[in-house]
Amino acid sequence: MRGLWLLGDKTGQFDRFSHWSDIQLPQGTSWLDVDGNFVQLEAGYQGRVYAVTSENMLYYRFGICALHPTGSTWKQVEGLQ
Repeated sequence: MRGLWLLGDKTGQFDRFSHWSDIQLPQGTSWLDVDGNFVQLEAGYQGRVYAVTSENMLYYRFGICALHPTGSTWKQVEGLQ
């Protein structure tokens, strides 16, 4: 699964609702507002998306799949110092 994520200035994160015909040429018609208030985003292996708050708390986006490319909620990664 491929997608684009954008960290907003102060209002949140956005996911590009799109399909990719080529890794270099993402296509789509709109950006979707995704809840959260983060200072850093990382999209990685197998479509996983991680985010860090200004308090250095780590979250991951839960529920990302082909039917729900933006996932359903953010879940905190526990036990990191």
